[in-house]
Amino acid sequence: MKRNKILVIGRHNANKLELIKQLLSESQSALPKDANDDTPMIPWTIDTKYYTAEVDLWLDHIESDAEAAVKAFVEDENGVCEVVDGLVLVFRKDEPKSFEDLKLWSTFVEKCDPNVKIVIGTEGDLSETDKDAIEDWCLENMFVYVDAEEKVQKVDDDEFEDKVGIPLLLETLQANMWDGLVTKSSAQAPLDTNEARLQMLNLIDEEDGEFTDLPSGSEIKKMQQELFGAFDDPNDGLDHVFTKIQDLRDQGANLPDSERRKLAAKVALSFASYYNETEE
Repeated sequence: MKRNKILVIGRHNANKLELIKQLLSESQSALPKDANDDTPMIPWTIDTKYYTAEVDLWLDHIESDAEAAVKAFVEDENGVCEVVDGLVLVFRKDEPKSFEDLKLWSTFVEKCDPNVKIVIGTEGDLSETDKDAIEDWCLENMFVYVDAEEKVQKVDDDEFEDKVGIPLLLETLQANMWDGLVTKSSAQAPLDTNEARLQMLNLIDEEDGEFTDLPSGSEIKKMQQELFGAFDDPNDGLDHVFTKIQDLRDQGANLPDSERRKLAAKVALSFASYYNETEE
């Protein structure tokens, strides 16, 4: 079962369908002609420079008992946590009290732990007090806050422009490593998340010269084998890991900065790779 659904939640009048229409347009896609406010699932192909991924935008409305709605979504038998890796909470800025409903979804986050967490305000204006309170809550709860109507202010030609509004929403969703994504380095079958992460490193290494000190996927796999190949040995598996790490530290002390960084990256990514494999 792929964890590739993006749950889009808010009151019926929060203009979620229009939001999705703008999102798809920004990504050079189109809203299905038969889609309406009651369409539960809208398929979307995320197509970036590095990968493509098939995901579903899952629309749902909260009208009255928001607490009961959250409780229903987190029940184990529903299996929602197994398929949702993105949560987008939508409210109207001219109805800031509707944001209070969305705070209850922190329970869903604690239970399901989606990688992507976004709060987005549509329609109208927020007072500075309300805006500060919402942004503080998002920061505290590790959500990205997006003002759907915000536009980029003109800056000097040599000044970097931060994305805002719908482009920021798209960028945040594209940054996730969705289950089943296919990297553009090959035409192979969809990869699991960890394999995709390693191939993404290889792609970046090939296309952007400043990242040439990153280890390749094969180097990470080799390091993982060196570190954890004997880990299951009940006698000295753990001791082997500690000894190997100390050897690597001694080795790194005599390397140039660029090589030492690459060695550190290999060790860190081999730990991440091993952890992801044991979690599956």
